[in-house]
Amino acid sequence: MKMPALPAARFKPTETGPQPKGGNPESGDVLSGGDLYQNIRQAIVSLQFAPGQRMSENELSRLLHASRTPVRDALKRLEREGLVVISPRRRTTVTRLDLATFRQFVVAREALERTAAEMAARKEPDQREALISSMTLLAEQIETGDADAFHACDREFHLQVMRIANLERVHEIVESLRGLTDRIRFAHMTYLASYDRAEVVRQHTKIAEAIAMGDAGAAGAAMQTHVLSVVGRVVQLAGMRPDLFSENLSEELGQLQDSLRP
Repeated sequence: MKMPALPAARFKPTETGPQPKGGNPESGDVLSGGDLYQNIRQAIVSLQFAPGQRMSENELSRLLHASRTPVRDALKRLEREGLVVISPRRRTTVTRLDLATFRQFVVAREALERTAAEMAARKEPDQREALISSMTLLAEQIETGDADAFHACDREFHLQVMRIANLERVHEIVESLRGLTDRIRFAHMTYLASYDRAEVVRQHTKIAEAIAMGDAGAAGAAMQTHVLSVVGRVVQLAGMRPDLFSENLSEELGQLQDSLRP
């Protein structure tokens, strides 16, 4: 899975982790702090850095043509998101897929996005109807087979719902919660190869149509179903690849299924 194009680096997966293409520190072609964070985060989310893998500050600094201080700051930010763990000796490890944390993140995301869909359905009709046009572009990505483009369109759809609801800052909160859910989605696509993009389009269409019709109850219910649909994929993934997950997997799977039903 390739990394998104950023100012100084583009990654491709290798056995030892992501490698940059381009970027010349002598010419000033280096990454900013925000881009460092985005590059490393995407490498973790897309499983280029596998759950449980060690990460070296020095190696990241070399690959990204950056000093250790901004790399360290990026890793601290990722630790706050629950994507890495930094030991007292500054040893950084990518976290395994923790279902206890995942359950809490999905609860928060479901509540925020369901509320946003309900609020969007109460806005002016011209604002609501604009959401329908985004569905064609999302559906087109199924034909191209471009997973990165598909998920970019998916994110844009959710951002549009937040914009219509006038909740752009809430979208930032939701994005900060997506790291773990996106890792699970990439894991599902990578290891199970059965991610149903057509079903995602159908779910988005239900959300968009309910918002366009001004039906707040239906919009909220459709968004809830969409957000919680990840639960079934997690159960399937855990059965196939338990090594990706943290301890107490069976217990956490039970709690996940009990507490996150639409």
